[in-house]
Amino acid sequence: MDELEKEQQLNPFTAIWLNTREAIRWVLATKAWPYFFFLLYLAGISVGFISLSQSAMLELPLEPALLFAFVISPVLLLIAAAFMSALYLWFGKIMKGSAAYIAIFKAVITGLIPQIWLLPLIFLFLIIAPEIFLSQTPKEGPFRLFLYAAYFLIVLATSLWSIVIQSKAIAEAHRMATWKGFLTFLVPSAVMWGIMTYVIILLVFALAGF
Repeated sequence: MDELEKEQQLNPFTAIWLNTREAIRWVLATKAWPYFFFLLYLAGISVGFISLSQSAMLELPLEPALLFAFVISPVLLLIAAAFMSALYLWFGKIMKGSAAYIAIFKAVITGLIPQIWLLPLIFLFLIIAPEIFLSQTPKEGPFRLFLYAAYFLIVLATSLWSIVIQSKAIAEAHRMATWKGFLTFLVPSAVMWGIMTYVIILLVFALAGF
């Protein structure tokens, strides 16, 4: 009864940070498809704005930036998650994992929750320092410098911890040790990261002429 009560009180948005495997297990057992697509869409918006902030090669007008973040990025993230789940499934089988594709796909999406936590920060900075996402020319001043540093440090810390979360999520879906989940995540992700970076850069350049 104590275990059942604990599971009923579990909030995946908070538990995912330190109790990743328990959160993944609970979400996979209790949530339907709309929940996962909702997570994916919110994470896609966050990833879209983060990608814009890392594409400081050109100035991007507000309209195409919003189009990229709210429409294109979630679609790209869906495609990437579906493709990466197949790679995690395949490589996980090599590591003696036992997951089905659907379990991996849902676990990968749930592991994106830390990106959703960044949305309030992103919207705040979109108001007070929109040049982070729209311009290659930062405004001068110590306060602005502090804002830029704070934003990128928070994003960096969240991204690094997300690697741990995704590794545990994959490990839970595959019913394997966490270190095996890390290897299953790392090898395919290194390949995909290079491909996605190239695609995103091309899209940002294309939208600059929107």
